[in-house]
Amino acid sequence: MQIRKAVFLLLCAFLLTGRLQAEAKQWVHVHIENPSKDEKVKVNIPISLVETLMPMIEEKSVEKGRIRLHEKDLRIKDLRRVWKELRNEGDNEFLSIENRDTNLRVFTKGNYLMVEPGEGSENSVEMKIPLAVVDAMLSGEGEELNLTAAVRALKESGTGDIITVKDKDATVRVWIDESNKAR
Repeated sequence: MQIRKAVFLLLCAFLLTGRLQAEAKQWVHVHIENPSKDEKVKVNIPISLVETLMPMIEEKSVEKGRIRLHEKDLRIKDLRRVWKELRNEGDNEFLSIENRDTNLRVFTKGNYLMVEPGEGSENSVEMKIPLAVVDAMLSGEGEELNLTAAVRALKESGTGDIITVKDKDATVRVWIDESNKAR
């Protein structure tokens, strides 16, 4: 599971840096529960550490805190153009999906890009992403997404829930607050 690998790497990096918990004002929390496997993962990392580590992450498509997309079907310049148009529309619903398994809407409200499940959806995905984070992520050059800038914008946006995913097997919750303990 890629999430476990990422969580493990971030936890190791946190322990290796020797940073004091009291130094950070904001913390990123990732909480994963899978009752069917009797498994829980709770990670609490200072957001300043995440910001510092982003340029050091080296994966297939990730280099120095930037993701390079090589997919022919998805070009970042097209994504930037679409985002610019959506951003200029203000508060609006842009996508809704309704079928047997999914009832989902995607919209902007205030300073946030929102994803919310509708009633009756078997799987639940909730996202509340500050628009500034999407702007920052799309600020890379060429076919790059700028993850370092996105983390910096997330840090500046304040605290609160970012992503909650619930399905029949597991729950994943990601949030930012000013405590070093998962709640």
